[in-house]
Amino acid sequence: MQLELARAGLDPEQDVTYRELREDYLRLDGLASGLVSAQLALEPLVSVGEQRGVLRIVEPVSRVKSKFHWGLLVAREGFIAEQPVLLQKLLRPYLKGAQYCVAHPDDTKTLLCDVMPAYEPAAIEQALSRALPIWNTSGLIDMGGLGNAVETMRELDAIPRYLNPEALVDLSALP
Repeated sequence: MQLELARAGLDPEQDVTYRELREDYLRLDGLASGLVSAQLALEPLVSVGEQRGVLRIVEPVSRVKSKFHWGLLVAREGFIAEQPVLLQKLLRPYLKGAQYCVAHPDDTKTLLCDVMPAYEPAAIEQALSRALPIWNTSGLIDMGGLGNAVETMRELDAIPRYLNPEALVDLSALP
């Protein structure tokens, strides 16, 4: 966020006041009350907020960085070395589940509506229409996206030097 504020000509330290949302991260109360003016948010919260008239999308992160990892599947190095077969067994259902969700969006919507009854079905459908097309269902590591994440961390001085993305990834346990 600070990097993009600076790129937009704002001083991230002077022009913006930050608030850690912690337990309120998945809530719209701050935006609805005006206590929070803007925030980074994930689906389905974005769609719920849009449908309630609480927020509107200013710019998707994909426009700032077309491929940027918000989350990664990770494993401890010792686990990768000691349990490669188990790791493959754990990754296989994750990938199969992601592939199923993309191939069967109506079933995915039904499942999410059942487990998230507080969200309107239309909001879940809208969230899925945005999220499913960009899910990685190949099982391959998106090295370009990882490279963007490393580059951004370096620009923010979150890491002391540039790291080669290939050196960060251990593919030895993958089929």
